Amino acid sequence: METDKGEGWWETADFYLACFLKAKGCKIIQTRKVNEKEAIFRLEVKDENILKRYYNREESVEPLSYAMAIKELRGFCRLKK
Repeated sequence: METDKGEGWWETADFYLACFLKAKGCKIIQTRKVNEKEAIFRLEVKDENILKRYYNREESVEPLSYAMAIKELRGFCRLKK
């Protein structure tokens, strides 16, 4: 999944990355549905190195926060266009 980056934000279609970032406190700026089950998430990201730490498995997240982020974003993906 490709991740696009701008000044202070990242955009991704990677659902679990978006959930991770949300659980870490990043705010969702915008969401766009691609199809019935897929969306693109734009999140405000202040820590430029968090993506590297995520993919290197050097970053952890509180399990309950991650579970809640998954439920919230999954709910969004199931909404009708």
